Amino acid sequence: EVLPWALLQEIAFFVILRPMQDDAMALMPPMQGAHTGLPEAILAAESSARKLMQMPATWGRYLEDKGCARLGAVWLASVDATCDAFWRQWDALLDGMQSALAAQANSLGGGPPEMLGECMQLHTLLHSIATSQFSAFQTQVLQLAARLLRGPAADTPFGVALAERLREDQAGQWCERLAT
Repeated sequence: EVLPWALLQEIAFFVILRPMQDDAMALMPPMQGAHTGLPEAILAAESSARKLMQMPATWGRYLEDKGCARLGAVWLASVDATCDAFWRQWDALLDGMQSALAAQANSLGGGPPEMLGECMQLHTLLHSIATSQFSAFQTQVLQLAARLLRGPAADTPFGVALAERLREDQAGQWCERLAT
């Protein structure tokens, strides 16, 4: 057994998933107290989301540089998990907005006009990211995964040994074994 599953699991976590998650969380603006500066929090969140959507190329090059291109499927699952964790952090922004709306509605019997603008700003942000930008992001990620799996970086000695190890897995349970 040239490549034990425990070693591959460590590689999947420390070489692929953990650096992605660290990058994504570093981009996330602080959301505590977001209701005090809601327009600023929305703009910071938009900026961080745009930066996140530019990260896959960097993550792909990093994986190639480490000689782990054959772990393209694990890389793809890690991108998915990282994005999931990133977008879950937006709950704080949405909770802040909901709290601000509730407080304004209770104190004024309705929301002030600027709150409507902030709500529209957040709605526009979410819909612009969720449609064209996120579709382009998904396409880029899939193209990078295909390049990782089929490109010249996959033919490193480690890549060849990894491909053989994954091919030996008759049950096809390598995702579970690598905890992806």
